[in-house]
Amino acid sequence: MANCASRFKSLSIKKFRTEGFSLLEIVIAIALISIMSVPIMGSYIKTQQRARDSVRKHNISEISNALEEYYGICGFAYPAAGAYTGILSGTNSISCAAGTFMSKVPQDPKSGSGSYYCGVSSICDTTQYQICGTLEAEVAPAPTGFCLSNRQ
Repeated sequence: MANCASRFKSLSIKKFRTEGFSLLEIVIAIALISIMSVPIMGSYIKTQQRARDSVRKHNISEISNALEEYYGICGFAYPAAGAYTGILSGTNSISCAAGTFMSKVPQDPKSGSGSYYCGVSSICDTTQYQICGTLEAEVAPAPTGFCLSNRQ
């Protein structure tokens, strides 16, 4: 009988020890998952930056198209030099007496504010313009910009 009781006792201890994972196994699994997720997160962040840069380029292209329409319909001149600050900050529309070409100027996809600017302040006037935006994903060695100039 003593032999049977010792067998029962050893079975219950083995059963208790084989259920679940040990703390060491859980820590190792978490460490492996963390190590494997670092490159994935880096890739995800880079993809998000490239997507926002694509939106910025599209927005600059749309602003440029509206300015070209303005030029053709509003007397073969671009907006006055002082108007570009309001246009690019999103507070002014691109319009003249003949019509509105862009009622709401698109804003930066990340900040939600106007982050587009005149490439050189003396370039944005009634005869020419250069609209630029800083790209997020291209940071080596310094952040680069994307610019479009007048087509006339």
